[in-house]
Amino acid sequence: MATESKSWTAELQVGTEQEISGYAKSIGDDNVIHHDTALMQSRGFKGVFQPGARLFDFASASVGTTLSGFAVEHGEMAFPHPIFAHDRITVEFKATYRGPVGKVTIHAYTNGILVMEASARLSRIVG
Repeated sequence: MATESKSWTAELQVGTEQEISGYAKSIGDDNVIHHDTALMQSRGFKGVFQPGARLFDFASASVGTTLSGFAVEHGEMAFPHPIFAHDRITVEFKATYRGPVGKVTIHAYTNGILVMEASARLSRIVG
């Protein structure tokens, strides 16, 4: 069985600060960095931070759509720069897989700045 690979790019438009706060609340994240715009601006930031989980959710959905039958099993991620309301994120993917297992590496950028790097194990669920 040959090793296969696939690369693709996807775009994500981050919502408003209210949507960021709502998403954070929906996952039980009460950290002020996701909710208090005035505080974050007083600390020199543009506003509240988008929870990293939202970007990883988007990436996981893109993997499932692009690699039908595969699911992201688990992974590691780092967020070297915050993501803010209204940012446009370009997400680059590279997956390699052989039979029922594989790996995907993910790099996300806004305005050329790396905002997330991740790698995750893939498992073929169906197909």
